[in-house]
Amino acid sequence: MRTEQLQCFQAIYTHRSFSKAADSIYISQSALSKQIRSLENELGVTLFKRFHSATVPTEVGLAIAPHVERILSELDLMEDICRTGSARRASCLKIATFFNVSYSPVAVNMIQFEQQIPGFHIETLECSHAQMNSTFFKNAQIEICFGFSELWDIPAEYSFYPLQTTPLSLVVNVRHPLARYNSIRLSEIRNEYFCFSKEDSALFDYYISSCQSAGFSPLLTNSTVRLGLIKQYIASNLRCTLNPMIVAQEFFTSSRFKVIEVTDAKPLTLTMIAINPSAHSHGKAFVNAMVDAFAPNHGA
Repeated sequence: MRTEQLQCFQAIYTHRSFSKAADSIYISQSALSKQIRSLENELGVTLFKRFHSATVPTEVGLAIAPHVERILSELDLMEDICRTGSARRASCLKIATFFNVSYSPVAVNMIQFEQQIPGFHIETLECSHAQMNSTFFKNAQIEICFGFSELWDIPAEYSFYPLQTTPLSLVVNVRHPLARYNSIRLSEIRNEYFCFSKEDSALFDYYISSCQSAGFSPLLTNSTVRLGLIKQYIASNLRCTLNPMIVAQEFFTSSRFKVIEVTDAKPLTLTMIAINPSAHSHGKAFVNAMVDAFAPNHGA
């Protein structure tokens, strides 16, 4: 029994199609069929039944699938340890995220993935989109990045996965006159007093350019503050702010705040970039898990 045979089995089991399976592992369909026939002859069983519209695993195929997955996973882990010379490297996935990722669906799904794998952990670096552009995209120190694709210059050699489209939102105190609205246009808030976080310059510039596209420059304080202090200003009804909806809904949860959708601003796309997932034994599995977790939300 050879590794190539198991990889072919897993590809067919995943895609339920010989043609799609062959494409996924970059071999011809005839070569894939040859590998599966060889494996079936060696085991003395039939693993798949081919129909006109689909390929279906047999009872034996279903039974051995989890074992094949574990064998290939262990082989990947062994190769990773040998390649890096470090068992710690094999147990740690390095991920860069935008600031305040904890107030987004990304954090929940990262934690759930880590909980499923004993001895494995994720090292997370919260940073600006500019830092990802200037550092991580160039030297591949990070395996995975999360951010908003409109704020990146994504290198052509990296795979990227749009996860969820999010509108811009306005956050105000519930006593503010605008709190009676569920949606609003930027042109209707031109006279408001804003406070934007400057820790991510690309996101800050996005807020400014969104307002300018609506025909005005926002009235801003010069404070260099983070979201926590902005929250206190809004709680006192002294300021309002703009934020991606997926962050605002998780951060401004108190009954003192009203999160309002901004309908005429360009939305942002929460995106995952796989810089070097193959370098880690769990990298590909993490990418697939995140895509699956967000699948119902993309474009929502």
